[in-house]
Amino acid sequence: MLHLGCVAVAALLIFGLRLDRIDLQPLIGRFDVRSFRDYTPYYPGMAELGTHEIFSPRYANTKKIVFLGASNVDSIGCDYTWSLPPASTATRNAHYTCSIAGQMNELLDEAGQSGWRAFDLARNGSKLTPMLYTYARIRELKPDIVIFGEAFPYYAQDNAGAATMKWAQMSYLDEVLGGDPKVAGKWSAYKAQMGKPAYWMPPEGTPPPSFGDDQPAYRDSTSLSDLLVRGFTLVRKLKWLDGPPLPISYDTATKAFSVEEVYDFSQADKLDPQLSIFAGFSIINDLQNEQGAKFLLYYAPSFRHRNDTNFIETLKTGKYAQLLDGAQVPFEVYVDLPLKPVYETYDGVHQTRAGNRIIASKILQDLKRRNILH
Repeated sequence: MLHLGCVAVAALLIFGLRLDRIDLQPLIGRFDVRSFRDYTPYYPGMAELGTHEIFSPRYANTKKIVFLGASNVDSIGCDYTWSLPPASTATRNAHYTCSIAGQMNELLDEAGQSGWRAFDLARNGSKLTPMLYTYARIRELKPDIVIFGEAFPYYAQDNAGAATMKWAQMSYLDEVLGGDPKVAGKWSAYKAQMGKPAYWMPPEGTPPPSFGDDQPAYRDSTSLSDLLVRGFTLVRKLKWLDGPPLPISYDTATKAFSVEEVYDFSQADKLDPQLSIFAGFSIINDLQNEQGAKFLLYYAPSFRHRNDTNFIETLKTGKYAQLLDGAQVPFEVYVDLPLKPVYETYDGVHQTRAGNRIIASKILQDLKRRNILH
């Protein structure tokens, strides 16, 4: 299969070089020029969000599952070498198909549910505010299911990530959330909890960014060379095979697999005393419900907290659970999911492909149990 694929690519390259020397007549009729753009399955940054594959016309009629969160959700490690030893002294082995979303797509295909596709829109280091912006940007695509993975209380750290937002982006988020009566009150309290330092609050009248490239744009014809360029782009993204397994080693200097003492929730209380930022999860849930769609929040696996019954029970039944239950936000606690050190979680927080597959399978089970995915 690999040999035939290489031969086909070589033939297309040779043919493509020759096509560059001749004038090709239009081949097909009117089409959306976005079909020929190079979209990415990785998070492209908030300023370039429109280049993410979820915006591709290819998925216009696909049922969408969107993953939001930070690196523990984005986690694209195919094995332990993705992170340790440092990249300067070891081969990095990472690919988007190794993420939780990528593994869910494989499970969906195996189950014959190819009409669904999971999209990875988690962002390394992201707190809740940038993810609210990300959701606001994709909301017009009407994702059927949005899943947020949270490594509590990461969502509220660094002022909920407000410092990473540009004024125009915050202005856009304020316009979307503040302009929706269903969530405007929660968003107002959210902003008040973050405070109003000059470094992130946009000046009055700051215009939101323009997203013209997200909209359909048509032209009347294309050529064979356009099709070939598009073909080359798709071939370049293919993952032909997994390759030989890389050696697995354990860094004895790491403290990632030590068991932490009972978590002191006063740390979380200082970050978000009124739970106004935490209510941001219910904002996504409310907006999803408004479109007849679904939302699921899950607390991510954590080796250091897997035996901390107080931590787990507080998330399941304490004030955080009470707020979510009161707002009718579906949530699951996967903190104690028994992922094996190194092989399934390479540092106790981020997963290898094997660990991501376990999480994807668990999420699918819970989506079906809750009748969120049929």
